[in-house]
Amino acid sequence: MAEFNQSALTKKGAALVAKAQSDGATIRITKAVVGSGTYDGTEDLTALTELKHQEQEFTPSSIERKNDTNVFVHFTISNYNEVTKTGLDHGYFMTEMGLIAEDPDEGEILYAISTAAQADWLQSYNGYIPATVGVHFLVEVSNASEVQITTDLEA
Repeated sequence: MAEFNQSALTKKGAALVAKAQSDGATIRITKAVVGSGTYDGTEDLTALTELKHQEQEFTPSSIERKNDTNVFVHFTISNYNEVTKTGLDHGYFMTEMGLIAEDPDEGEILYAISTAAQADWLQSYNGYIPATVGVHFLVEVSNASEVQITTDLEA
């Protein structure tokens, strides 16, 4: 079973939180991304603007506010896309995942990222039964009493 490290808010994510606090911007999570990039533990995750090796992207199925500072973004990783009717043609170790948010000035940004302490293998689609992994990505925003986090689940 995969085990991921604590997520990190990127510098661009923190800047978006500051915009929300000062200018009333909305933090809108638009997608989740999953990749197979390699990390050695010395990287400054807050400085990243994209995953090292993005493999797939997914639409969040829900966003659930747990308390004043914690939000769970729920999404499902799958090796089969029901909309396009296409399957993943290669397997990969899921070593990184992130959340993409809409910045009113910059467009889509890497908002938060987490790396695997122990990665899971996502197999290629076998043509019959999709493999899926449910994810509950925890994001904590501190000292931000007026931040609203929303998502467009229809996008």
